[in-house]
Amino acid sequence: MDKAGYTTMFDPIQNKFGKKMGALIFLNELLANVIWEASILLSLGSSLSFIIDVNFELSVIASTCVAVVYTFFGGMYSVSFTDIIQLTIMSLCLVLVIPFVCMNEAVHFESVGNDWTGSLPTNLWILYYTDICLLCLGGGVPWAYAYQGAFACRTLGIAQKAIMISIGLSLLLIIPPSVVGISGAAADWNMTSYTGNSTLSFDQWSEVFPMALRYLCPSTVSILGLAAISAAVMSSVDTIVLSTGGVFTRNIYQNILHPQASQTEILWVLRISVLVVGALGVIIAVNVRSVYALSVLSGDVMYVTQFPQLICALWLECGNTYGSLCGFLIGLTIRILGGEPLLRIPSIIRFPFYDEATDTQLFPFRTLSMDKTETKAKKQKPSPHENKRTPDMRVRPGAQEE
Repeated sequence: MDKAGYTTMFDPIQNKFGKKMGALIFLNELLANVIWEASILLSLGSSLSFIIDVNFELSVIASTCVAVVYTFFGGMYSVSFTDIIQLTIMSLCLVLVIPFVCMNEAVHFESVGNDWTGSLPTNLWILYYTDICLLCLGGGVPWAYAYQGAFACRTLGIAQKAIMISIGLSLLLIIPPSVVGISGAAADWNMTSYTGNSTLSFDQWSEVFPMALRYLCPSTVSILGLAAISAAVMSSVDTIVLSTGGVFTRNIYQNILHPQASQTEILWVLRISVLVVGALGVIIAVNVRSVYALSVLSGDVMYVTQFPQLICALWLECGNTYGSLCGFLIGLTIRILGGEPLLRIPSIIRFPFYDEATDTQLFPFRTLSMDKTETKAKKQKPSPHENKRTPDMRVRPGAQEE
């Protein structure tokens, strides 16, 4: 994509399927980004309200305002520099928390039993978990903000190195919260100032990180841990609002709505888009209180419709606007008719192996929806307005009229 001179992830999609089809797929990106943003804000709001008793809604709104304001005025430069600072703060604070949590007298690692150890099902539920696993893998690919940072690098070599370094850091940063979680599982909460049951219920497992910070660490260290969470949230929110605003500004406003827009006009459209995306994320975060459910749902949205479209646009010669549109509509229809409890959408179609007791589709219908999207998108002849290019002679989007 970088060699082809693309500036956003939607450029190859619009080159392949046309500007209007790209605009339709962007709505999918907008929805997924807003849901993902809400899940991140929700994690911060829950931690703040739990550790220092700050009002949940106030903490979500305040943190969003901070991220949106410096993104609004600074754009990519402010996001890049603040991300470096936030990553440093997050890494250091997470590492500093570990010894205090592990060395607390209430933590007894030998007491960690099978209650906190999961198991793979041997019945039809394995189909459900396989579907979710594929969703998380494929749904994590077509995110615009993941490509935005690479496109911003000066050379392709720098972009490749930056991506590999980020992968390594991400894997390393899994360790500190995992250690804190294990310590929380091994803690005797009666030996702390916690007033609830010594054994945490299933619903409390998702709160073990802020609980460990509050009850297993000195107050100063708890604040450092909270700073790590805040830095992580700010780093993600600013990237999401900027990348979503950037895609809308270039691929929708500049390419379709107003091709003759001046640079000043484009800048203000970007800024307004940043404000709108930030506000939408706050609204969802305040009304939905499940971080995990929102995270999976955002990946679900990307996996069913956008992942197959991107694959077809990059690597398949066949396919055109009509096939892309048919695949988009068919895949989306199958997904909606399958139901979504988080959005209170009932299961109109009950696929094989439907579990009546839990009202759950065990059949991997999300993967089926994704497959239908890709199948229909690639069963057509090449698009008449696709730029004909070879790997060595690609053109930057906008060089040819649709």
